[in-house]
Amino acid sequence: MLKYISYLNLFLGIIFIAILKSNNSYLDLALFIPSIFFNWVTLFHFIKNSLKFEKWHLYLGFLSVFFSIITIIVTLQIFYKVYFTNVIVFGYHQYLIIAKLIFDFSIISQFVMAFRANRNLQLK
Repeated sequence: MLKYISYLNLFLGIIFIAILKSNNSYLDLALFIPSIFFNWVTLFHFIKNSLKFEKWHLYLGFLSVFFSIITIIVTLQIFYKVYFTNVIVFGYHQYLIIAKLIFDFSIISQFVMAFRANRNLQLK
């Protein structure tokens, strides 16, 4: 399951990088890079059949989860403003916001699964 989530996250990440690059939103792009890098590291370790992470892998994972949580909070604030205060938001389309929300939840679930697998390998 971890392998499939890693592939899905990398695929969605590449799509989001292309969208962010075309919209010239470089701050979002800079905040997005740690998540993509953590997905790549997790997949690389999964292919080598050892999910024994070093400390910097875990720090990168915590950083990507932190950015994902911040993005989820901002997304929920946008939804609140759009649907409950009748404010019109220009910019991203709704399907991109929902896709980014799904991507953030999958990053968090991937980190939890990778952290558990790492912990199980260290306990053995």
